[in-house]
Parts: sequence; C-alpha cells; structure tokens
Amino acid sequence: MVPEGHGFIEVGNEKLHYIVHGQGKKLLLAFHGYGNDAGKFMPLIPYLTNEYTVVSFDLPFHGQSGWTKGLQIQKADFIAVVNKLMSDHQVDKLSVLGYSMGARVCLSLIEKIPHKLDNIVLVAPDGIVFNKTYYFLTRNFFGKRLFNHFLSHTGFYMPFVDWLKKIRILDPSLHKFVTYYLQSEKEREFLLKVWPAMALITVNSKTLKKIIDKSNLQVDIFMGAYDRIIPVVDAKTFIKDTKNIKLHIMDTGHNVINGNTAKEIVTPFLD
Repeated sequence: MVPEGHGFIEVGNEKLHYIVHGQGKKLLLAFHGYGNDAGKFMPLIPYLTNEYTVVSFDLPFHGQSGWTKGLQIQKADFIAVVNKLMSDHQVDKLSVLGYSMGARVCLSLIEKIPHKLDNIVLVAPDGIVFNKTYYFLTRNFFGKRLFNHFLSHTGFYMPFVDWLKKIRILDPSLHKFVTYYLQSEKEREFLLKVWPAMALITVNSKTLKKIIDKSNLQVDIFMGAYDRIIPVVDAKTFIKDTKNIKLHIMDTGHNVINGNTAKEIVTPFLD
C-alpha cells in the first residue's frame, strides 16, 4: 500500500504528480478540472478516508505535473496508471471521481476498463456531449492553426468576442470566462498547452451509455444549476435512454465542489 503523502507516477517519459489521503481498503482515483490541481477535492476528503485511500492527480501542466508541450496524453497512459495503482494497493476494483475536464479521464476509463470500476461520480463533467468546437480546434489541422492564431492575436479577435456578447450569442458568464483566458499572456500560453495535451481524452457518448448499461455500472452526475460552462442540459441530454445514471442538480455554478456540497457529492461512495 502506498503511504499517505504524495509522489510521482511515470507516464512514458513524463510523470504525473499525485497526492494520497487516507489508508482505507478501497481505492478512489480523482481527476481535477482545467486550471485546478490535486487539491481540488480537499472538501471531500474528510468524508472518504475511513473507507478509501484517495489518490488525486495533477493533470498535465497542472500543479506539480510537468509535461512536454505538444505531447498528447493518451487513454492507454491512464489505463497503465490505473493498473499500476491497483497492483500497488492490491485491489480488484476501484472507484473514480472526475470534475469538469478531469471527468473525461473517468469517461475514458468507463469506455476501456468498465469491469475494473466500482463507484463512479462525475461533477460538472466535460465530454458527455460532443463538443464540435473543441474537436475542431484540437484535432483538425486547420482548426489547430486557427486556435494558435486566435490566441496569438487576441487584439484582433476581442472586438468580435465582445460583439457576440452584445448580441446575446455569448452568455455573459462565458464572455467573462473567455476574456479572462484571452487577456493574460500567461493564461493564453497555458490554454495552448493544456487543450492539445488532453485532446485525445474524448469518448463517443452513445457508445459510452451502452457500455454503462451493459456493464451495469452505477454513475452519479452532479451538476450546478447555474453552470454556464457546462450547463445542466448537457447532462439531461446524456442521461436520456439510460437506466444506470443518476443526475443530481446542485444550487451552484460551475464550482460545484465546495464545503456546502461535499457531503452530498460523496454519498454514492459511502452507500
């Protein structure tokens, strides 16, 4: 068993940093969202450590996880990480928790190794609905060039972004989000590294729902009622025609994980 603390796990020639809380017999892996780090799940930790050993990761370019710009992490990399930790902790199954971008890692694990999964909790999950814009900007040759040009010439594009808000095509909350990441050179560079690095961690939602039902997996999704980044309608679309996914709507925006919601979010792990 890995002792409580922190460490690094090899992913090819790279390394992902992780922190460990608790020494419970069950294993729970947690993956944070864009711009967060492994500490994102701290509000949940006090409720989990009696039963679980919680391993929370810093994703590429986040926290203490260094990464090579232009290198894409792959689903097979995360599966290798899972297998290593399951062996270290001597467990046959594990539970997973994903927030926002980190939920895409959990979705990929559902797709590839459903037989190894126990409890699954997705919080404000990215990736449950196909994002044409993200796919175009990170997987298409011309889209990638446009993405780079857009972030390198923000002064040229900002009037257009402001106009989209003015004519109410772009929600004010989304406008605030976009503006924040465009006006800071540091944030633009961060976005240029993170989005491409995580571009291969996507799934087909229809295929995924079939896997969930066929494998009889229990999935709980927690959404913020006022989330403008990943709206509730995405989750409602995703759970159609499924029997094993339960939707919980919280009185929050996109920052669903906090001291007020923690006790409810951990419930599926403790039932």
